[in-house]
Amino acid sequence: MSHTGGCLCGAVRYRASADPVSVNHCHCVQCRKQTGAAVATWAMFRREDVTFEGALRFFRSSARAERGFCPTCGSALVWRATTDARHIDVSVGTLDHPERTPPTEHLFVRDQLPWLDLRDDLPRHEAMDR
Repeated sequence: MSHTGGCLCGAVRYRASADPVSVNHCHCVQCRKQTGAAVATWAMFRREDVTFEGALRFFRSSARAERGFCPTCGSALVWRATTDARHIDVSVGTLDHPERTPPTEHLFVRDQLPWLDLRDDLPRHEAMDR
């Protein structure tokens, strides 16, 4: 199944030609800061399956990661590891049909906000130790 999405203003669009490898709720501080949400949900795709229309800007948020956003509206669209050229994560909230990509795991639960109560049976990882 293909997946499409884009930013708030429509300047950046993307298409994934295959289903995601995984979909995670990330509780890390950096994802919270980037998205402005209590938890960020990312769909990891193989890079060769994702194409973009429009220019993304990237911010090097750590020694191992870059975050891509629309330079016009600022929508947070992409997370990619600088050490993994095989995958790219897109923000599930930017998908045209996010209901088609349910989460499969939680990452960085050591950073989860204490008042956030997500009751599910998904695997939980202290960090990114899948």
